[in-house]
Amino acid sequence: MSTRRRLQLWGTGAAMVVAGLIGAVDVVGQAPASPKVPLLVGLTIVTALNQPDQGDYESIKTFIKINDKIAQLSYSAEVSKDGKPEHVRTTRTVLRRDLENATEYSHIFGEMMSESLPGTTAVGVSRRVLDQLKTTGKSALTLPAGGIEGALDSLLGGLLGGNNLAQKRTGTIERVERTSVPFKVLLNDQAVELPAVHARGKLGDTDAEFWFLDDGDNPLSLKWNIGDDKLQVIRLAYPVPVVAAKPEGGDGPPPPDGRGRMAGRPGNAGSGPPLAPPATSGGNAAAGTAERIANELAKDGRAVIYGIYFDFNSDRIKEESEPVLAEIAQVMRQNPTWNLSVEGHTDSIASDAFNLELSKRRAAAVKAALTGRYSINGARLTTSGYGESLPKDRNDTLEGRARNRRVELVKSN
Repeated sequence: MSTRRRLQLWGTGAAMVVAGLIGAVDVVGQAPASPKVPLLVGLTIVTALNQPDQGDYESIKTFIKINDKIAQLSYSAEVSKDGKPEHVRTTRTVLRRDLENATEYSHIFGEMMSESLPGTTAVGVSRRVLDQLKTTGKSALTLPAGGIEGALDSLLGGLLGGNNLAQKRTGTIERVERTSVPFKVLLNDQAVELPAVHARGKLGDTDAEFWFLDDGDNPLSLKWNIGDDKLQVIRLAYPVPVVAAKPEGGDGPPPPDGRGRMAGRPGNAGSGPPLAPPATSGGNAAAGTAERIANELAKDGRAVIYGIYFDFNSDRIKEESEPVLAEIAQVMRQNPTWNLSVEGHTDSIASDAFNLELSKRRAAAVKAALTGRYSINGARLTTSGYGESLPKDRNDTLEGRARNRRVELVKSN
């Protein structure tokens, strides 16, 4: 990569949306257990932050390789440059030993940074940090310095083979509540509450506050406020086993594999109730979505879809949407008599007129993808857009706006 290329960075910690199959188990006389979010290939984390007068931006992190030595993830985001979004794509490899013991959390991603930063974690803290918060009520924590100065030092440290030269913010964080607190996310497109450990402190001269998933096997950072930076996980998703069905109907050949179908060994999912057995679907976080969509359409005539991502203020579909598009195409092949209406919905940022037009164009883009790339008969699909007029949640929070930005499928016969 040319050294003249501008450094592009994006934080990852604040807002994630989880998409995963809910696996809580009800036991007579006991409260339902919290769903697990296992660390395995295909686990996808969608994080959002808001920039004033512009809107919400999102990053997408997906684990693409996991074994007993490393956990590797891909990273995709849009960052604002002079008021215009620019794409950032990179990968990060984290050592499994650091997931156990590191006290440094490297939440910054950049295309020119080193792919591996030994001694750090990437999308959450280590088991050691979480355990210390739970047993002693406090833990040491180090983050890279904020701003372009800290980013450039992180880059320099990576180029020289390590992370030791980067400016750091080091301090102690302390647990706020004595017990876990509920944290609302979308897990496999279902609204759930995950247990979180809430902590705050001062790192260097910067106030910091975190909500970590209360799971030593995968202590993801669900939300953080570091100085003026505020991010939150809005969606989590991971693959569930599926049984391939023989395509039916006359809508052309079976869909191509969704991007990101990579094999790998799942990590330790912990002792709690898993959301699903170990992945057998090739690492595609959308695996199992077709069954959910079909069941909801058959029962209610409507299915809500969150796994279709668009560029900021655009109807261009991100490539991370391909697995979900493939699942929708599968549903239509397996139910050849169904005709569907594709509805677009937005949050309330921007004007009513802009959002209405954007939602219509996004619905039309979904239809174009299904007919053009998956050979679905266009006569079976209609489109409409409702802008911000039919919210599912409030629009004054990141997670609420994330629920409002969606595609819905409606069975019309």
